[in-house]
Amino acid sequence: MKRTRGAALLVILGVLVVLSTLSLAFLSIAQTERMASRSYLDSVRARLLAESGFHAALEALEINPFSDRLAYWGDDERRLGLEPALCRAPLPWARRPSLMRENEPLVRLLAPDGSHRHVGISGRPGSGTYDAMGDVYQVRIEDLSGRIFVNDGLTVFGGN
Repeated sequence: MKRTRGAALLVILGVLVVLSTLSLAFLSIAQTERMASRSYLDSVRARLLAESGFHAALEALEINPFSDRLAYWGDDERRLGLEPALCRAPLPWARRPSLMRENEPLVRLLAPDGSHRHVGISGRPGSGTYDAMGDVYQVRIEDLSGRIFVNDGLTVFGGN
């Protein structure tokens, strides 16, 4: 009888180790699922934000296709077009995008090199993702009618 005295303690300790391992595995799976669902939510919000920018541009073009608000000025704060390099600024860093909201302050963004840059926005939805009014979009409207499109769909050697 004396030999089996500590056996119950070993069995209970073994069961506790198994339960602890299972609970840690469950917590790990739950955290992974939460991160995956957050990533999906972010992608859906980004797509809807892009679509709202597209529809805002379409609406502006339908109302007045010759409006000054449709012009893309890049970094040209004075909107004179005297320095073409300022007008060719990439959209993510533009201070004067198309459909810029004049009454909105510039938004402070973190650049890849760690510096901060202030950019203009074209609009924002009614609610933000991470903070109030946190989501914004920029629009760049250009007239592409004067450009040459080399992939015009011509049939080469009898087939496409």
